[in-house]
Amino acid sequence: PRITGIANFSKDQNGLPTVRSISLDFVPANQQELERLEVMLNYLNTHFESVIFLQELADQIHMSREVCCRLFKKMTGKTITGYLEEYRADKS
Repeated sequence: PRITGIANFSKDQNGLPTVRSISLDFVPANQQELERLEVMLNYLNTHFESVIFLQELADQIHMSREVCCRLFKKMTGKTITGYLEEYRADKS
């Protein structure tokens, strides 16, 4: 069965994202999905001022570009592009 949900993030003292809450209907398939999301968010937040290629992000979690996009959307409720636009706007 497909399970979806929304993760809400806040920023720690270094400006890095931390999971603030996860909706009650959200259950990750496993710990590995949470770890992959953390790697993706750290990469995006570290390199947000540069052009980020989807393949570079996917390489960080050893997955295809398509699976990387689906996982990010499933875990955050946002597209990678949408997240980056919002993060960049917050930083400006």
